[in-house]
Amino acid sequence: MIRHVVLFSALPGKQPELISGLKQLEELKGLGVCEHIEIGTNLKIDQQDNRCDVVVYAEFSSTDQLRGFQEHIIYERCVESVRPNRFIRMPVDFKST
Repeated sequence: MIRHVVLFSALPGKQPELISGLKQLEELKGLGVCEHIEIGTNLKIDQQDNRCDVVVYAEFSSTDQLRGFQEHIIYERCVESVRPNRFIRMPVDFKST
C-alpha cells in the first residue's frame, strides 16, 4: 500500500477556493484511480505550527496506480485550479504494510 499525503497552505483569503479545487480529486475514487481519498481542513489544534490549512490523504495499491492518479485529466484540472490559490504544497509518499 502506498500512502500519499499532501499538506497545503492557502494564500490569504483563498482557503475556500483551495478546498473547492482539491475536492475535485474525490471523483477519482469512483473511477478506481485510487483505493481511498480524503480531503480535510486542519483543525489547528497543535499550537506549535499551524501553517497547513488543508490535507489530502490517499491510498494506492501500487506506485503505478499513484502515477495513474497523477496523470489523470481530473488531477490535472485540479492542479490548474489549486495552484493559483496555494502558498505551500508539501507532498509525502510512503509504503505501508
